[in-house]
Amino acid sequence: MLHVRVHTKEKPHVCKICGKRYSQRGTLTLHIRTVHNKEKPYRCTICSKRFVAKVLLNSHLKLHSKKSV
Repeated sequence: MLHVRVHTKEKPHVCKICGKRYSQRGTLTLHIRTVHNKEKPYRCTICSKRFVAKVLLNSHLKLHSKKSV
């Protein structure tokens, strides 16, 4: 059912803070945590820089590995 929303453009989950709409509840939850609560739960173990998403941390970690080459 979730994939169908990609095609129907249905976005039933609404942020009560800013009104932005999402097709998936999890995406709304992530939006609230990172945009409104300013959470950055992913921390680099090398330099302690923090990120809102694991994919961003992983990209950052690649920079450290390039520096050590």
